[in-house]
Amino acid sequence: MSTSFFVEVVPLLDVDSPFIYELKEELGNPDELTGHLALAPWRNSFVPAVITGQTEKNDNVKNIKTINDLITFFPLLTEDLIKLCFWISEYYLTPIGTVFKSILPEPRKISDNFMITLTDKDNIILHPLLERLKTSRKKELSFNTARQLFRDMKFNDVAMLEREGFVKIRYKEDDYFHFDDEAFYWLHKKNLNKEEFNKKQGKSIESLLQNIYPVKGSWIKSQLSSNRNFLKILIEKDILLPFPEDDKAPWEKYEPSSEQKKIIDQITDSFSCKGIKKNFLYGVTGSGKTIIYLHLIKKVIESSSQALLLVPEISLTPQNLTFFQQFFKSDEIMLYHSMLSHNLRINVARMVNKNRIKLIIGPRSALFLPFKNLGLIIMDEEYETSYKQDNKPRYHARRVAIERAKLADCPVVFASATPSIETYYFSGKGYYRQYELRKRFGDKDLPEISIVDMKKERFQGNYNIVSRRLRSLLSSCLREKKQALLLYNRRGFASYVICEECGEPLVCPHCDFNLTFYLKSGYLICHYCLYRTDVPPLCPSCKAEKLKLMGSGTEKLELELNSIFPSARIARIDRESIINHKQFKEVFDKFSELELDILVGTQMIAKGLHFPQIAVVGVIGADIGLNLPDFRASEKLYQMLTQVSGRSGRGDTKGKVVIQTYTPYHPVMEFIRNREYEPFYEMELKLREKYLYPPFASLILITLLSMDQNAAKEDALSIIDILHAELNSESNVLEGAFPAVVTKKKDFFRWQIIVKTREARIAKSIIKKCLKSVSLRSDIEINVDPMMII
Repeated sequence: MSTSFFVEVVPLLDVDSPFIYELKEELGNPDELTGHLALAPWRNSFVPAVITGQTEKNDNVKNIKTINDLITFFPLLTEDLIKLCFWISEYYLTPIGTVFKSILPEPRKISDNFMITLTDKDNIILHPLLERLKTSRKKELSFNTARQLFRDMKFNDVAMLEREGFVKIRYKEDDYFHFDDEAFYWLHKKNLNKEEFNKKQGKSIESLLQNIYPVKGSWIKSQLSSNRNFLKILIEKDILLPFPEDDKAPWEKYEPSSEQKKIIDQITDSFSCKGIKKNFLYGVTGSGKTIIYLHLIKKVIESSSQALLLVPEISLTPQNLTFFQQFFKSDEIMLYHSMLSHNLRINVARMVNKNRIKLIIGPRSALFLPFKNLGLIIMDEEYETSYKQDNKPRYHARRVAIERAKLADCPVVFASATPSIETYYFSGKGYYRQYELRKRFGDKDLPEISIVDMKKERFQGNYNIVSRRLRSLLSSCLREKKQALLLYNRRGFASYVICEECGEPLVCPHCDFNLTFYLKSGYLICHYCLYRTDVPPLCPSCKAEKLKLMGSGTEKLELELNSIFPSARIARIDRESIINHKQFKEVFDKFSELELDILVGTQMIAKGLHFPQIAVVGVIGADIGLNLPDFRASEKLYQMLTQVSGRSGRGDTKGKVVIQTYTPYHPVMEFIRNREYEPFYEMELKLREKYLYPPFASLILITLLSMDQNAAKEDALSIIDILHAELNSESNVLEGAFPAVVTKKKDFFRWQIIVKTREARIAKSIIKKCLKSVSLRSDIEINVDPMMII
């Protein structure tokens, strides 16, 4: 007689809590099935769902449905990750089903990678799947293909055949083998037996034998015509071997200074202590924070644990990988980010869970990998806004990293030269252990910073994007065979197009935002919804033929530099010129190998990159964003300017920085010039306290969105009326309802409410209850701890 169990299940839908389902014993031990994906009956269909744990039957729950089929043969989530998802759901006011859905791979693609393989065991039973496998050329089928062929087939059918030894279940990850195009390999001729290979393979081997080793992996691939199966055979038979590990870079090359060693030892002590495991490392740009990361990770790996290094941008991962591969085994380090293929992301997750990968480098999504033995989390440039997720669940990686480290009982290290106001404040209050590096590594000088008043430049007849000071430094830089980095945080050729007759700009029909002109494509593009159109011959408003290109961006800057320095090798990095991660790496490699002289880009190039030959850094339009109605505007500008300044002078030449601005006497510019973080911090802190902004209060941003402007407005007014009645303590301040700064975005009108609260947990509970009691015509977005309020 079949035994039943009861489990809690969360469908991958916008549901707020788990549901109780019955689970048949045939599917397996319910404790071992925690974290698996199942097909759960839901209304009149079946939906993917996460099994979150075993439970008791609840007599108050009627009509309990039964789960008869699973989707996965292995758990996608550990118990720690399940707890973390429930915490995110509660903290960020997001349905738990939405949280699970956002961090899990697409279920169908997972099933596609389960392969059912016929074994050599004699078939003593008749089964349609076994008969089909016999006639299959490869003697295997994917799980999804089997389901399509035999519509009644379930997970349990295949599991039974596997238990009886008739089939094996393998995951395509088992085909994975580590081969790095950039690494060097050598040919072990003693392990080579040519008779084992066919004629075509033999020719490939002959071409390999003609080379002097070691050689790059990319060359080997070219000789094998990228034949992955043959390459795998050569690796498995130890014919192709990685260049010996003892040829890695010597550790002495990055021996920590006495100051760094003290910090390493103190953080290491927190590995096993019961006290505070939250650490904050404040070090000026170029002070050697990465060297501290290196030695901490070494200690973690030596203790058989795993480390996670979070970086704010995908663009920073190649340089980090290259650096750490000098010291650790190549197959123990992996990148993880959204640009990887779906299959490879699943492969990385499985290898992390098997403890085969010791170090993961990646952006915020890497926090949700199923680590088996997580021993350390490092968050580089913790202030970065890219650590905040834009869509549901709108989590911040810094806050989630603390919770992840707490569940794993491991230390977390936040680090930056320009810490967020909140981190610096809480560090001073003792929530973190704080460490400081006030000097550059190797006692290198900090760069010399010049502030150029662009109003004076215009008055003196220079209407170019590049100031005379910057042009002079670039000329010297090119003569001395050094490199330069130019930041312009605005894309395109002309930032807007205006009619000289009526003064109206060309605006996106779907967004309340100016269109940007791109010379190369000839299009006008909206940076919010990506709408594009040709430049019209007449003004849409007054029909005049007087449209004029105004402003500038990276595309125009690149053209101007090519005109000024025709022999210079110049490249541009922004979201139009760089479409994927591979293209970024190509430009990065060229710049690293001194094949480029000047690199132009947006804030993608402002932080984290280490190029010793950069002698000059220029910032064009340093005022961009300074006057936005956002309480973090000054902080973001200070961080960006400090970070990009720190890219210069990391080699033997003292760096020079030119910041071009129309507001040279703004306090932020003075603080940048004098490298005064503490005075800047104190100024910002007083403003935050006066107007009740973080760290003195938590923010919750409520946005109503509708294609009907009146609906968004009326719903926002209804909600704020209810909240005024409920959030009436001295600990709460309500602002709104008001139209968002960008009132219309992607055809939706936007009205907003800001809740400032000193009692975040209570306020969130009240907001959740209030929203359930009101009927809305609009969509609603709730953003807890928003990075922007415009």
